[in-house]
Amino acid sequence: MAPNPADDEIETGTKTDSDVPTTADVYAYADDGQHATVWAINRIDDQTVDVLTYRCGDGLIEQDGQVKEHHVEPDTTTQQFALEVAETDPEKALRLARAYHKRGY
Repeated sequence: MAPNPADDEIETGTKTDSDVPTTADVYAYADDGQHATVWAINRIDDQTVDVLTYRCGDGLIEQDGQVKEHHVEPDTTTQQFALEVAETDPEKALRLARAYHKRGY
């Protein structure tokens, strides 16, 4: 499969607001300008965060899966955790967003 030229232009980061249909303490994202994966992250307590994944593209914003609970170290902020999520594998996140919308969900 040929590489997607947009893979070289992936933006990752965090923000405090998003178009995804849920509220969160922090949103992490990987975005190529056409498709995106957005993670809505809520701090539950000093060692737990909940993460809900959305795939965005082609005018659609769809929830992908259920809320997943993750353990975090007490001295890790929600913002730090979110940035780690966004930067873990943005190429894979974008491939999944493209494939998700290609299937028509």
